[in-house]
Amino acid sequence: MGNVIFSLKSPVDEKKENLVLLIFRYDGKKLVYSTGQKILKKHWDFENKCAEGKSKFPQSAEFNYYLKTLRNKTEEIYRNSLIESKPLSISEFKKALDISLNKVKQKETPTLLNFIDEFIQKRELAGKPKGSIQVYKKTLKHLKDYSKKYGKLNYEDIDIDFLDKFQNFLYSPPRSLSVNYSLKLIQNLKLFLNEASEYGYNINTAYKSRKFTIKKEDITHIYLTIEELEKMYNEDLSENPKLERVRDSFIVGCFTGLRFSDFSNLQPQHFKTIDGVEVVEIVTQKTKQKVVIPVHPKVRAILNKYNGVMPRQITNQKINEYLKELGKKVKIDEDILIVKTKGDKEQRKFLKNMI
Repeated sequence: MGNVIFSLKSPVDEKKENLVLLIFRYDGKKLVYSTGQKILKKHWDFENKCAEGKSKFPQSAEFNYYLKTLRNKTEEIYRNSLIESKPLSISEFKKALDISLNKVKQKETPTLLNFIDEFIQKRELAGKPKGSIQVYKKTLKHLKDYSKKYGKLNYEDIDIDFLDKFQNFLYSPPRSLSVNYSLKLIQNLKLFLNEASEYGYNINTAYKSRKFTIKKEDITHIYLTIEELEKMYNEDLSENPKLERVRDSFIVGCFTGLRFSDFSNLQPQHFKTIDGVEVVEIVTQKTKQKVVIPVHPKVRAILNKYNGVMPRQITNQKINEYLKELGKKVKIDEDILIVKTKGDKEQRKFLKNMI
């Protein structure tokens, strides 16, 4: 362990009181910390690094006792950092000493559920995608429901046993959630715990185990061929303007490869010409990455149809409902076997590929 010494702040003044500094060398670092105590040079014992005896300095007992207390607190903080395998930077060490000496109040650790609630509020204020925020809120709701049934839930409770219990909770009625949706909730929980660890609220690392997960279930991806998209594009929907707008938005999404949150917000400024080629240039909401996509002739035709802007939008959920209606209308109805696990039961059924 490093050695704590005390020293007068340089340059030492002969006539005025001098500030006493605590100096502690550890792990290749040098901590210099103000003790807040001052003393005349003539009352300082330079050899023993403390105040002179009582005969020369009447307050020496109290003065030196305070320095001893500082030494003990410094050594205790360092010892704890070694035990917890958490190396301290100089600023972190100073903060720990401030807290130990009641110079500043230690921030109260929020409960896990309160921390998650604060996490979500911060993400909302930061303008994070609404879809992610909604899933965060759903995760918090399931955790709250779980705690109501099984009792208080905090950082130290999150381990493999909790995972098994929480998994069964999610699979059981009335929730009966799918495997992949449950996996998403677990991934969100791990995200919350990582953030709590960064703040120093959580020291439990059981959730970092490779076993702390749910095996992802393969899903059946339903897609449309170019021929089916052509069929949909050419369908006369002039008598149903709302369905026509949904079809046109969907075609733009297909030929740009953008998510709903991105293609539904396309504006004229997103369309540029680079080296003679018209492209869509947009920063995607989910990944915050800039993408540049060549504009397909059908996308340009649809934009021209609406005077250079996207059709008036409705919600993603409503679009999906209208797409099913559109699929029936243009007779895109290939039978597809869907296998999905909800709760602890495997469900098998044939669906019509109507988008």
